Amino acid sequence: RVTADLSAFGGPANLALTAVGDGGYTLDAQVVAETMGAHSVIVRIEQESGERTEVLQFAHFITVLPASDVLIFDDATALGWTLAHSSLVTPDTAVRDRVYVGDTAIALRASPTRLAGWNIEFLVDHPFVSDGYRSLRFAFHPGDAQVPDNGSFLVRVNRRSLGNREPTGLYNLNYEFGKPANLLGGGGDSGVPGFEVDFQKPEWQVVDIPLDILHPTGTIELIRFSGNLAGTFYLDDIRLIMAAESLTAVEAEELDERPGNFVVEQNRPNPFNSDTVIRYELPRAAVVDLSVYNLVGQQVAQLVQRSREAGSHAVRWDGRDDQGQPLAGGVYLYRLRAGGQMQVRKLLLLK
Repeated sequence: RVTADLSAFGGPANLALTAVGDGGYTLDAQVVAETMGAHSVIVRIEQESGERTEVLQFAHFITVLPASDVLIFDDATALGWTLAHSSLVTPDTAVRDRVYVGDTAIALRASPTRLAGWNIEFLVDHPFVSDGYRSLRFAFHPGDAQVPDNGSFLVRVNRRSLGNREPTGLYNLNYEFGKPANLLGGGGDSGVPGFEVDFQKPEWQVVDIPLDILHPTGTIELIRFSGNLAGTFYLDDIRLIMAAESLTAVEAEELDERPGNFVVEQNRPNPFNSDTVIRYELPRAAVVDLSVYNLVGQQVAQLVQRSREAGSHAVRWDGRDDQGQPLAGGVYLYRLRAGGQMQVRKLLLLK
């Protein structure tokens, strides 16, 4: 008897698969995923063996990707988003005399002090995973803004860092911000360079920042602009851009064959009983999440969770969980996510 657990998609937890001959089975079901990201379908095989029943379970990971961009502002703050700001900047979301697209844009009238800058934040009501989004894009117009000595103009995307508490304000410590992009150039502690805007051009300029640069690993909570510009400048058409791979709304990770140099090799040795090495290649710098799962889809060990440069990398794993305890022998899955791409492979731990 072969069944599938579709409860991750709101479906039945014990749906029988149909035999198609030669030991094959098929599943035909319509389900609705209410959230994006990785979901597991647990397949359970039961076989009578004498007076007992042998049971084997394994997980098939399915990634639900977005079907469109996420609009944050266009004519108005988008439904599901809230605009918050500090006292040193006044936003006007109904400007009609200087618009990039649509009917209105945001004018930001900033009055920083010598000791304090300003910031604005777009907070989302229902946080969502960043899987399937390629970049943050927005239009900027310098207006009459002036850049002071030691000027600052940054944009960040954050992630939740402490449990499931709800945000309580603009400076809530429940947020951990990602690495900022520096819209004035520079680098180091002042943010990632390469996304400069030109204050000498009195025209709209489109800024497109890859999410890999902003490091929004996990859940997207808010978009934050901050700095010490003085005067009035404008923003319009702020959105998260869907990755090109998201043309299909649902993809099975085990069948990921996207082109390029994103490669996850089979671990060696395999099977193993002491330690094994997992090698992978990245076509560009990205935040890497390499984790090990058991066959019911539970994460048992996180091997990598940090930014890695483009090129070849190797990770050694000793078969222990995140608490340092040896895992039982058996089949496990290891999954690598980086730069909007994913691959899953199996390994066998012997005891």
